[in-house]
Amino acid sequence: MHADWLIKLRWVAVTGQFLTILVVDSILQIRLELLSLAVLLSVTAVSNFLLELWHRRFLRTHGNEMAAGEINFILGLVMTLDQLSLTSLLYWTGGPTNPFCFFFFVNLSLSAFVLTGAWPWSLNVLSVLCFFLLLYTHVPVASLEVGKAFEPIRSSGRTSLPQLGTLMAFATCSAVIVYFVTRLTSENRKQAEGLRKAEAREAQTEKLQALGTLAAGAAHELSTPLSTISVVINEVEQLLLSESASSEIREDVVLIQDELDRCRGILTKMSAEAGQTAGELTRAMSVGMLADYVIAELPIRLKYELVLSEADAAEELVVPPKGIAIAIGGIIKNAFDAQIGSAEESIRITIGVSQRSRKRELVWQVQDQGEGMTPDVLKRVREPFFTTKEPGQGMGLGVFLAHSTIERLGGSLKFDSEPGVGTTATIYLPMN
Repeated sequence: MHADWLIKLRWVAVTGQFLTILVVDSILQIRLELLSLAVLLSVTAVSNFLLELWHRRFLRTHGNEMAAGEINFILGLVMTLDQLSLTSLLYWTGGPTNPFCFFFFVNLSLSAFVLTGAWPWSLNVLSVLCFFLLLYTHVPVASLEVGKAFEPIRSSGRTSLPQLGTLMAFATCSAVIVYFVTRLTSENRKQAEGLRKAEAREAQTEKLQALGTLAAGAAHELSTPLSTISVVINEVEQLLLSESASSEIREDVVLIQDELDRCRGILTKMSAEAGQTAGELTRAMSVGMLADYVIAELPIRLKYELVLSEADAAEELVVPPKGIAIAIGGIIKNAFDAQIGSAEESIRITIGVSQRSRKRELVWQVQDQGEGMTPDVLKRVREPFFTTKEPGQGMGLGVFLAHSTIERLGGSLKFDSEPGVGTTATIYLPMN
């Protein structure tokens, strides 16, 4: 978006500069170095044509693949060229006596709005140096002469008080403009980012509510037929026990009963995870107690290696225990399932308190040595009902519900994975 507007403004600038030179030379009859000015305008026009070509052919199609820093660097170079081009135009048209010197502030305001990092301040320093260069030397224009006070320093051999005062005023004004525009732009970006996160949380909440409604509706609609099937299966099982039925038939009946219980369990789990934990009350507990609570909810067959120091175990935080146990437990169980069949039997769980971005956080790292995930799978891992497990082995809700719960508590969940190496899930929870 910034590149698009910058291109349009640069075309306006080229057109405006061309018309200004045309009016000054043909109507006002002020003789200028037209060849030099034409070369400078051509450089700006050609660079803008190349920028527009890059924007249309590459940035619009591959912009998502480019880092923000790379785009910022390219736009910074373009705006540096604009500052040098403006300085050159002013050099040939009277230097600081040219009223269009004020366009330095236009370029600075635009750079402070478009660019991030150190670029706005770097261009501010460059502008002050360029203005001093114009005070030092420029091609005078007879119609713009204001007396000896603004005679080029190179010619007079001294810096006059008006020149020194103008330079100081220019430096002060440019610094104030850059400071306030960057501050306002930064605040706008923070507000936009906060709005985006709020919308994302709202979308997640809506998905959870929809999931809870779906689970409740499914449980209600299926409860009667499932109960009927359960009664019939029990009667069939009793009947088979009283008769000499083959072992294969009895195994089939037991299998039907197990699958029936599994259906009930899925509906119950969906309802509990999607709805009940969202309204759970929080309570203060130590990191060690939380770790014990989460691990107590894990399957007994799961093997793990826990790394937690005594100092970190004594730290306290405020969380909804059951919600966190379901969220982190789902991540741990996924790691265990991913490692089934590998040479390594146990997964590694590392828990610690760390300082990140001026806030203290509880960090859980769950590391497996399974098959890992491809970049395509990694992009979709947080989607509801997305799973790479075999049919019947999972619903694809574990990571989605874990991510929703952790984000609702102000934390974050990220995955680092490499095919053939394994996956590391990192959970950040704020220390209240």
